[in-house]
Amino acid sequence: MTPRPRLPTRDDAPSWRRRSFLAAASLLARPLRAAPPGGDDELDPGAFNRFGPDSGPELEIDLPQLEYAGDWNPRPGGLRTLGQELRLRTRLAPQREPSVVGLADEALFQTPFLYVSGRGGLPDLSGDRGEDQLRRFVDLGGMIVFDDADGGTDRGFRHAVEALVGRVLPGSALTRVPAEHVLYRSFYIVDYPAGRTRAEDHVLAVQDEGRLKLL
Repeated sequence: MTPRPRLPTRDDAPSWRRRSFLAAASLLARPLRAAPPGGDDELDPGAFNRFGPDSGPELEIDLPQLEYAGDWNPRPGGLRTLGQELRLRTRLAPQREPSVVGLADEALFQTPFLYVSGRGGLPDLSGDRGEDQLRRFVDLGGMIVFDDADGGTDRGFRHAVEALVGRVLPGSALTRVPAEHVLYRSFYIVDYPAGRTRAEDHVLAVQDEGRLKLL
């Protein structure tokens, strides 16, 4: 296992296992062309064998989901299915059972990823400094993925997330992620996002010089 690096923060937050995530991103973004030691730019027939999904160490990760007072898990098993696909197609090795965290849990800060699902809206998250916790999570380098589970039939969850963004990150807004962003090219090249349904031809995010803070 890669040792956990310590992040210098104002609040002396727990260390995150960021190095594994960064290494994973580097692995998935590698091209299949590799220059030989001599410097000649020739196609290396062994490049895929070295860099493809059947080589290299697995990177163990967790994909924690936020539990809140409401319909926080409308698609039980969704993250497990995602984990299965990642294990089949990449060198990422998500936990078989993703962690469940609350806004008051210190475990919230153990990984730089947080999954928030829901439909029809979000409850008030300001209790127990919940929104402050989300702001701190993002400020420390984390990314929050909001997943609208209503399949595009109800805008309640989307409107609730937009309002939450305005409170957690004042001055920020959800904007369209451009098609050329690495999000669409990290492993497969895809033209649009799709899950159980294809309700939109794009995703929205709070972006900062290419970094996705909230998706």
